[in-house]
Amino acid sequence: MEDLDGQNTITNVRGVFHRSGATNGSACTNSGNDCYVVTSCGLVNDTDPNRKVYSCRMDLQYYSASTDASGQYPSNNWVAYVEVTDGTATGTNNALTKEMNSVLSLTIPGNIEFGNKNIGDVTTAANNVEMSIAQAGNVNADVEVSMASALTCTSGSMARDRFKWAVTDVGFSSGSSTVMTASPVDTNLDVGYGTDGSPSPSKFLYFNMSVPSGIGGTCSGITTLSAISH
Repeated sequence: MEDLDGQNTITNVRGVFHRSGATNGSACTNSGNDCYVVTSCGLVNDTDPNRKVYSCRMDLQYYSASTDASGQYPSNNWVAYVEVTDGTATGTNNALTKEMNSVLSLTIPGNIEFGNKNIGDVTTAANNVEMSIAQAGNVNADVEVSMASALTCTSGSMARDRFKWAVTDVGFSSGSSTVMTASPVDTNLDVGYGTDGSPSPSKFLYFNMSVPSGIGGTCSGITTLSAISH
């Protein structure tokens, strides 16, 4: 920035990065969803005696509201606003606009572990596998589930239809459980938007199985869980 009265008359720079629809605009209150404020940005003298270089670092949260075409607020944008305090005269403030892109991201555990089971065991709400899936982006998100093929065991194999998923805490035999398929199926889990000051939103998926005869040892396979927009 430049001040023709000399660089020493520039006493402070305040930086604000806010969603255009944020309450009070550039006078907004710090919130990871829609307002970032640096009350006193870093100032360094330039080699030009009438200029200073400013730096306003802002670490954006993953849940900052998206404003692109598919975002949470598509009619808004984000405004980078700089307010200069001059010791001898009123400074000229400046603002630029940017879009906050949608970021589709969920935290999904890497394994589904049923533990030791016996031939004929059928899991219930008491011993199914509960998986917590948490928001890690700024998009309302669902999860697609699929299982490519049968599980391979030390002896024999377990077909896909021996495994089911559900969005409620039920057992294998429940009508609310859905059989695994080779093609991805949308669970409609609907993991919502994050909110400043609150834990990351999360939802649960529940996995059940029915153990057939003719198998033994350790069984393993691949279940694919993918994040999609809600």
